[in-house]
Amino acid sequence: MSLVLACSACGNEATFFPPGLEPLEPMNLAKRPAALTETFGWAEGEAREWEWVHARTFIRAPIAQVWTAFQDADVVSDRRQVDEYSVLHDVEMGFDTSFVVHNIVHDFVTVEFDMTWRQSAVEGDQLEPEVVGVRFQKTFGTVFIDILRGSVVLRRAAEDDQVTELEMIEHIAAAQGGPETLKSYLTDLHTSVIARVHGAALPVYPD
Repeated sequence: MSLVLACSACGNEATFFPPGLEPLEPMNLAKRPAALTETFGWAEGEAREWEWVHARTFIRAPIAQVWTAFQDADVVSDRRQVDEYSVLHDVEMGFDTSFVVHNIVHDFVTVEFDMTWRQSAVEGDQLEPEVVGVRFQKTFGTVFIDILRGSVVLRRAAEDDQVTELEMIEHIAAAQGGPETLKSYLTDLHTSVIARVHGAALPVYPD
Protein backbone atom coordinates (compact mmCIF):
# COMPACT_ATOMS: atom_id res chain seq x y z
CA MET A 1 0.00 0.00 0.00
CA SER A 2 1.30 3.46 -0.84
CA LEU A 3 0.70 5.00 2.57
CA VAL A 4 2.60 2.49 4.67
CA LEU A 5 6.12 1.12 5.05
CA ALA A 6 7.08 -2.13 6.74
CA CYS A 7 8.80 -1.98 10.13
CA SER A 8 9.52 -4.24 13.06
CA ALA A 9 7.65 -2.11 15.62
CA CYS A 10 4.89 0.28 14.57
CA GLY A 11 3.48 2.92 16.90
CA ASN A 12 0.39 5.09 16.93
CA GLU A 13 -0.03 8.77 17.68
CA ALA A 14 -2.81 11.29 18.10
CA THR A 15 -2.88 14.39 15.89
CA PHE A 16 -4.61 17.62 16.93
CA PHE A 17 -7.49 18.55 14.62
CA PRO A 18 -7.87 22.35 14.64
CA PRO A 19 -11.43 23.62 15.00
CA GLY A 20 -13.47 24.97 12.12
CA LEU A 21 -14.25 24.35 8.49
CA GLU A 22 -11.98 26.85 6.77
CA PRO A 23 -10.07 25.62 3.70
CA LEU A 24 -6.54 24.48 4.47
CA GLU A 25 -5.17 27.40 2.47
CA PRO A 26 -6.74 30.80 1.66
CA MET A 27 -6.37 30.40 -2.12
CA ASN A 28 -6.86 27.39 -4.37
CA LEU A 29 -4.22 27.57 -7.10
CA ALA A 30 -5.80 25.01 -9.43
CA LYS A 31 -7.30 26.25 -12.68
CA ARG A 32 -11.09 26.22 -12.89
CA PRO A 33 -12.19 23.78 -15.64
CA ALA A 34 -14.00 25.34 -18.56
CA ALA A 35 -17.68 24.86 -19.40
CA LEU A 36 -18.63 23.25 -16.06
CA THR A 37 -17.08 19.95 -17.13
CA GLU A 38 -16.42 17.08 -14.72
CA THR A 39 -12.71 17.34 -15.40
CA PHE A 40 -9.93 18.52 -13.06
CA GLY A 41 -7.71 21.51 -12.78
CA TRP A 42 -4.64 20.65 -10.66
CA ALA A 43 -1.81 22.39 -8.86
CA GLU A 44 0.76 20.69 -6.66
CA GLY A 45 3.88 21.50 -4.72
CA GLU A 46 5.91 21.07 -1.58
CA ALA A 47 5.84 23.13 1.61
CA ARG A 48 8.36 22.94 4.42
CA GLU A 49 6.66 20.06 6.26
CA TRP A 50 4.26 18.51 3.73
CA GLU A 51 3.43 18.07 0.08
CA TRP A 52 0.18 19.47 -1.25
CA VAL A 53 -2.35 19.24 -4.03
CA HIS A 54 -5.05 21.71 -5.04
CA ALA A 55 -7.95 20.63 -7.27
CA ARG A 56 -10.98 22.26 -8.83
CA THR A 57 -13.75 20.40 -10.63
CA PHE A 58 -17.52 20.16 -11.08
CA ILE A 59 -20.25 17.59 -10.57
CA ARG A 60 -23.33 17.91 -12.73
CA ALA A 61 -25.82 17.56 -9.90
CA PRO A 62 -27.37 19.98 -7.39
CA ILE A 63 -25.34 20.79 -4.30
CA ALA A 64 -27.83 19.12 -1.92
CA GLN A 65 -27.36 15.79 -3.71
CA VAL A 66 -23.58 16.16 -3.84
CA TRP A 67 -23.42 16.97 -0.14
CA THR A 68 -25.59 13.98 0.72
CA ALA A 69 -23.01 11.80 -1.04
CA PHE A 70 -20.18 13.44 0.92
CA GLN A 71 -21.93 12.50 4.17
CA ASP A 72 -21.72 8.79 3.29
CA ALA A 73 -18.56 7.23 4.76
CA ASP A 74 -18.57 4.55 2.04
CA VAL A 75 -18.30 7.28 -0.58
CA VAL A 76 -15.47 9.27 1.02
CA SER A 77 -13.36 6.38 2.37
CA ASP A 78 -10.16 5.53 0.51
CA ARG A 79 -11.35 2.13 -0.65
CA ARG A 80 -8.44 1.76 -3.07
CA GLN A 81 -5.79 1.89 -0.32
CA VAL A 82 -7.64 0.54 2.74
CA ASP A 83 -8.49 -3.13 3.29
CA GLU A 84 -11.06 -2.70 6.07
CA TYR A 85 -12.85 0.24 7.65
CA SER A 86 -15.57 0.97 10.17
CA VAL A 87 -17.46 4.17 10.97
CA LEU A 88 -18.52 6.00 14.13
CA HIS A 89 -20.99 8.84 13.62
CA ASP A 90 -21.68 12.09 15.51
CA VAL A 91 -18.20 12.44 16.99
CA GLU A 92 -18.01 16.27 17.14
CA MET A 93 -20.53 18.79 18.41
CA GLY A 94 -21.48 21.90 16.48
CA PHE A 95 -21.38 20.51 12.93
CA ASP A 96 -24.16 19.28 10.67
CA THR A 97 -22.30 16.01 10.08
CA SER A 98 -19.28 14.40 11.70
CA PHE A 99 -17.86 10.90 11.75
CA VAL A 100 -14.64 8.92 12.19
CA VAL A 101 -13.53 6.29 9.70
CA HIS A 102 -11.25 3.71 11.34
CA ASN A 103 -9.01 2.29 8.61
CA ILE A 104 -7.01 -0.95 8.60
CA VAL A 105 -4.32 -1.70 6.03
CA HIS A 106 -2.80 -5.18 5.77
CA ASP A 107 0.70 -5.07 4.30
CA PHE A 108 3.94 -6.56 5.59
CA VAL A 109 2.55 -5.36 8.90
CA THR A 110 -0.98 -4.28 9.75
CA VAL A 111 -1.43 -0.58 10.43
CA GLU A 112 -4.50 1.36 11.52
CA PHE A 113 -5.47 5.02 11.42
CA ASP A 114 -8.53 7.18 11.99
CA MET A 115 -9.80 9.85 9.60
CA THR A 116 -12.15 12.35 11.25
CA TRP A 117 -14.64 14.20 9.05
CA ARG A 118 -16.70 17.30 9.85
CA GLN A 119 -19.13 19.08 7.51
CA SER A 120 -21.64 21.93 7.68
CA ALA A 121 -23.59 24.30 5.48
CA VAL A 122 -21.81 27.64 5.82
CA GLU A 123 -24.28 29.44 3.54
CA GLY A 124 -27.90 28.30 3.39
CA ASP A 125 -28.91 25.41 5.60
CA GLN A 126 -28.98 21.61 5.64
CA LEU A 127 -32.08 21.43 3.44
CA GLU A 128 -31.03 24.12 0.97
CA PRO A 129 -27.27 24.52 1.15
CA GLU A 130 -25.54 27.12 -0.99
CA VAL A 131 -21.96 26.63 0.26
CA VAL A 132 -20.75 23.64 2.30
CA GLY A 133 -17.48 23.38 4.19
CA VAL A 134 -15.78 19.99 4.66
CA ARG A 135 -12.64 19.19 6.63
CA PHE A 136 -11.02 15.79 7.15
CA GLN A 137 -7.83 14.71 8.87
CA LYS A 138 -5.93 11.73 10.17
CA THR A 139 -6.42 12.15 13.93
CA PHE A 140 -5.00 8.92 15.34
CA GLY A 141 -3.00 5.95 14.21
CA THR A 142 0.20 4.82 12.52
CA VAL A 143 3.28 7.01 12.84
CA PHE A 144 3.99 6.29 9.18
CA ILE A 145 1.42 9.00 8.37
CA ASP A 146 2.47 12.22 10.06
CA ILE A 147 0.09 14.50 8.16
CA LEU A 148 -2.94 13.55 6.05
CA ARG A 149 -5.59 16.25 5.92
CA GLY A 150 -7.89 17.93 3.48
CA SER A 151 -10.60 20.49 2.87
CA VAL A 152 -13.41 20.67 0.36
CA VAL A 153 -15.67 23.60 -0.46
CA LEU A 154 -18.90 22.75 -2.27
CA ARG A 155 -20.82 25.60 -3.88
CA ARG A 156 -23.52 26.09 -6.44
CA ALA A 157 -21.91 26.93 -9.76
CA ALA A 158 -22.60 30.55 -10.57
CA GLU A 159 -23.53 29.68 -14.16
CA ASP A 160 -25.95 26.83 -13.34
CA ASP A 161 -27.55 26.06 -9.97
CA GLN A 162 -27.95 22.42 -11.04
CA VAL A 163 -24.15 22.02 -11.07
CA THR A 164 -21.87 21.90 -8.02
CA GLU A 165 -18.37 23.34 -7.99
CA LEU A 166 -15.72 21.65 -5.82
CA GLU A 167 -12.54 23.24 -4.51
CA MET A 168 -10.28 20.66 -2.83
CA ILE A 169 -6.97 20.92 -1.00
CA GLU A 170 -5.03 18.05 0.56
CA HIS A 171 -1.71 17.79 2.45
CA ILE A 172 0.46 14.74 3.12
CA ALA A 173 3.64 13.94 5.01
CA ALA A 174 4.09 10.17 5.16
CA ALA A 175 6.67 7.43 4.90
CA GLN A 176 5.38 6.80 1.40
CA GLY A 177 3.03 8.85 -0.73
CA GLY A 178 3.04 12.31 -2.23
CA PRO A 179 1.08 14.42 -4.70
CA GLU A 180 0.24 11.44 -6.91
CA THR A 181 -1.26 9.65 -3.89
CA LEU A 182 -3.42 12.69 -3.15
CA LYS A 183 -4.48 13.12 -6.77
CA SER A 184 -5.46 9.45 -6.95
CA TYR A 185 -7.63 9.76 -3.84
CA LEU A 186 -9.32 13.00 -4.92
CA THR A 187 -10.02 11.52 -8.36
CA ASP A 188 -11.53 8.41 -6.73
CA LEU A 189 -13.58 10.61 -4.39
CA HIS A 190 -14.95 12.59 -7.33
CA THR A 191 -15.81 9.38 -9.20
CA SER A 192 -17.55 7.91 -6.14
CA VAL A 193 -19.65 11.02 -5.54
CA ILE A 194 -20.73 11.07 -9.18
CA ALA A 195 -21.71 7.40 -8.95
CA ARG A 196 -23.73 7.97 -5.79
CA VAL A 197 -25.65 11.02 -7.05
CA HIS A 198 -26.63 9.08 -10.17
CA GLY A 199 -27.68 5.97 -8.26
CA ALA A 200 -24.84 3.81 -9.59
CA ALA A 201 -22.72 1.33 -7.68
CA LEU A 202 -19.52 2.62 -6.12
CA PRO A 203 -16.31 1.59 -7.89
CA VAL A 204 -14.60 -1.59 -6.70
CA TYR A 205 -10.82 -1.64 -6.73
CA PRO A 206 -8.68 -4.76 -7.24
CA ASP A 207 -6.40 -6.00 -4.47
